[in-house]
Order: sequence, then structure tokens, then C-alpha cells
Amino acid sequence: MSQKIRAGNKNNKKSKIGLKFIGLLFILGLLISIINFSASKLINSNFFQINRVKIKGDVGWLEQSVRFLIAKNLFYIDLKKAEAILWREHPELETITLSKLWPDTIYITFSLKKPIAALESSPNFLIDKNGFLLAKQKYEPKLQNLPILSGINPNQFDRNAQNFRLNPDKKLVSAIELITLFSRSRALSAYQLEKVDVAKLSESTFFIRKNDPQAAVQLKVNIGEGNFKEKIKIFEIFLKKANLDWNTVNYIDLRFKEPLVGLKNG
Repeated sequence: MSQKIRAGNKNNKKSKIGLKFIGLLFILGLLISIINFSASKLINSNFFQINRVKIKGDVGWLEQSVRFLIAKNLFYIDLKKAEAILWREHPELETITLSKLWPDTIYITFSLKKPIAALESSPNFLIDKNGFLLAKQKYEPKLQNLPILSGINPNQFDRNAQNFRLNPDKKLVSAIELITLFSRSRALSAYQLEKVDVAKLSESTFFIRKNDPQAAVQLKVNIGEGNFKEKIKIFEIFLKKANLDWNTVNYIDLRFKEPLVGLKNG
């Protein structure tokens, strides 16, 4: 009889422990549900709604484009996707990075492609070293003097490019090479490259002027097609040795073994 009583007591203790365990699980589950519900309410509340977009630098044109971010939830915004949208809209952007500043702000840093020339056929556009078409207004008023590029069709785009990039034909490639060589030349740093004309490659020319506010005379240089690096080297040596009176020189021709100087009539 006593053994049966002891067995009953043990079973009662096990039942009570089981009930307590189930009760604890219920309470724990309830607490987790409450926490998840509260967190969801907080995350989706106006507290994490984007109210401000800060941009490093004074750029009104970019401020207009980032308005789509306003009122979005900071938790759910896809920064990489937003960066891609802005990059496609503005080919002038070299880099752009969006960061989250909790609880309601997006911070943007960016850099612009560096223009190397202005298009004569489209005065409102510039190009960079890779042939990307850039809006001139986005570089003003800090835009420095750039050479004018003539002979390029601004309406022929590279279909394989993700942005507004001109078709890299021989004319464009030659013009970019010539401008790049000139800008890297220490010997030519005393001169301003005014214009490059590649309308006809075999007769490619460029115009330079002395880096002097009082110097108004341009010097025309015929460089032709190809071997630009070698021709620029020859031109550097020629300018250093020759004592030219620019007022009497009509052109210099680099298409021969030795530079040819054409004088003005009279």
C-alpha cells in the first residue's frame, strides 16, 4: 500500500514539473511574440522614415534626383539599387556611395568624371577620357579651360555601354589620345591646347596658345593620323630649339620626318 502511495506522489511531482515547463514555454512564446510585434511596429513606424538626404557638396542637379528616397523606410531601402538608379541618370558620376544615418537620413558622397574636351558640334556637352558624354552645366562654374573637339558626331553611342558613351571609332580614339598626350607633356605645359580637329584623320590638326593672358595668337599644328606619341616628342624638341615668331607662322606640319614650318604671306 505504501509503495502505491509513493508511486502516486512521484507521478504528481512529474505532472507539476511538466505543467510548469509548458507554462514557461507559453510565457516565453508570448514574450517573443510581443517583442516581434513591437519591433515590427517600431521598424515600420515614421521614426525610421527617410526625411533627409544629405549630399557632400553643393549640387542642385543631384538634389532633384534623390527625391525618390524621401519617405522610404531606412530599414528596407536597397542602397546599391538606389546608387545604380542615380548612376544611370547621371553619366557624369564616376563614383557614388549612399550611407544610412540612423534613424531617418541618407548621406551621399560622389565624384565626377573629369572632362577633357568640349564638343564643338554640341556646345552643352563635354567628354571624358573614356568617351562618356557629360552635361556641361554640371561642371559650371568651376569648369576650367578645355580644348574644343571638332569632327566628332555626338549622336553615335556605344550600344554595349551602360551609359551615355560615344562610339569609340578611330576619330574619337585618336582625339582622346592626342589630348591625353598633350596634357601629360611637361614640355608643353607652357601652352594651352585650344582645339583638336579630327574631321579628316589624315589631316588632323590642333591649335595651341601660350599660357599668357596677353598671348592672343594661336599656332596651328598639322599632325595627321597615327604615331602621335612620336610626333609630340618631335614637336616638344622643335619648340624648345626653334625661335619662332608666332605672328609670322601660318602652321607647323608634323607629318614629315622633320617639322615643316609654313609662313604667312606678306
